[in-house]
Amino acid sequence: MAKKTGIQWCHTTVNPVAGCDGCPLWASIPQLKAHITNAVMKHAAHLDQKIVTVAVAQILDEHHGAKRIKQAVAAVKAALRTYVPDLSEKLVAEEEKAIRRQFRCYAGVLTNFYGGRNSGHPASFDVPQLFPGRMREAARYGLPTAAEIADKQPWMQGLRRLLFVSDMGDALSNGIEFDYLKQEIVDVAESAEGSRHIWLWLTKRAPRMAEFSDWLTAKGFAWPKNLVPMASILNAGYAQQALALLRIPSVVRGLSVEPLDNRLQLPVELCGPENWIIVGGESGVGAIDHPFEINWARGLLEQCRANGARFFMKQLGAVVTNNGTAYPVVDEHGGNWKDWPEDLRIREFPDFFRHEGLTEGSLAATAVCSLAAEDIQFRDEREQIVGDGVKASITAAKAIYEIHAYRAGILWSRDYRSFEAYCRAKWEYGKAHAYRLKDCGEFVVELEKQSPIGDLPKNEAQVRPLLALPMSDRVTCWKEITAANADGGITGKLVAQRTRAYAEAHEIEIPVKSKAPRSGRVHAVAALSQLRAAVAVLPQVDKIEALLMTVEELIGEKEPQIAA
Repeated sequence: MAKKTGIQWCHTTVNPVAGCDGCPLWASIPQLKAHITNAVMKHAAHLDQKIVTVAVAQILDEHHGAKRIKQAVAAVKAALRTYVPDLSEKLVAEEEKAIRRQFRCYAGVLTNFYGGRNSGHPASFDVPQLFPGRMREAARYGLPTAAEIADKQPWMQGLRRLLFVSDMGDALSNGIEFDYLKQEIVDVAESAEGSRHIWLWLTKRAPRMAEFSDWLTAKGFAWPKNLVPMASILNAGYAQQALALLRIPSVVRGLSVEPLDNRLQLPVELCGPENWIIVGGESGVGAIDHPFEINWARGLLEQCRANGARFFMKQLGAVVTNNGTAYPVVDEHGGNWKDWPEDLRIREFPDFFRHEGLTEGSLAATAVCSLAAEDIQFRDEREQIVGDGVKASITAAKAIYEIHAYRAGILWSRDYRSFEAYCRAKWEYGKAHAYRLKDCGEFVVELEKQSPIGDLPKNEAQVRPLLALPMSDRVTCWKEITAANADGGITGKLVAQRTRAYAEAHEIEIPVKSKAPRSGRVHAVAALSQLRAAVAVLPQVDKIEALLMTVEELIGEKEPQIAA
């Protein structure tokens, strides 16, 4: 896991699973047998290939170990010295390099080096290892810092933190349980902390990612909006497999077409406005065998422009051609876009990745979320309902509950330390009144779920007595009341009487709220009257009056009434 990374299209990397159970960029044992056998036969054509193949397999077994590259190099040297003992050291070294180039995956190369000496890496890249808790730790990061943005100007301006999930392996390798992926990836992405960020989950196993999405749906879980499913595209076959991403109900889907080592036509379904295409040439040890032709990128750019996908040119790679002619690049990745043709200096992101003007200082100490456009629209609509003179209506109560509950409170927790503070600032509601409305709204929402065409309460006073009952009993009791009073005439007093009768009949204990002694309330009311008279001539008397009303609520002298 790295909070800061050199990868041009993200700020941070994180790996809940490290390692991978195989792909074309990491030579398998059968592939190694074939490569080593071919190396021997190239210098000893007189030998029987069948005998050499069997012998090479035995040599590989003798050099078996967690370090796959070391194993392969040792095996090719042993095979050459056994069957071509007179081969010069220079040619042996060339064959060693050729074997090393079969391991093109940078994650595998790094793991092969650090595995066993660094607890953050699996002992063997071929055997994926779980690292629970990494995602949750990364979720605590705030917005990208000025330094992080400055490193990648100008394309990273205005973005939420982009976290690349699985740059050092594939979390969808066979054997990784879906329960683990839900707990470590999905649950974190949709948590209060994690929902501030965009999580870019890359896999070479798009069909299995789609299976995981289907599994979530069957279990009743939603795919988080800020979790972007992405597929690595190595060739046309992988591009067809990536069509499985269309089964995932995500806002944006991504394709990492890297390393691109041939002309490629993507399925048009993966190039629409909801797609993001990253393109790059090879920069590792295999680049010499897989040069990058710039026109391949131009072809993909044309596809994106024709169908609406966002295009991100990551790098040209280490060995580059332009119309078949060698094209010079300065750095080993070909990642400095100043060296590129102007028409390819394009690094675009989906609009959904932007943070709607949040700044680091606006984030509370506890986890909060930056708001997408649809989130702000949702909040504004409900604030309008509450603020347009219908504070006392049942619609307002429902709207306040929806604001309170929406995505664990992100609509108000970004800018206010508590829901009480939010309601006081927006509508001058005291704590008691705000929470009574919220509880009333919660009841109305539950009632609509269970009885969508039933009689709804006309005001909060009708609901207040019911709140002493468990939620399921509140709905049942209300249905009984409305059935017995079909002609209307339901008052708060009537509901209170029927609620007490219901509780007795069902042996439900209703908590009794203690009140201040009557004498204490009398003195408090008298003091409030004197205070009102004293402040009547002061500036901003309306705000002071709002405060006094809150005090009245707290001492129980005044019960806010909600109009029908």
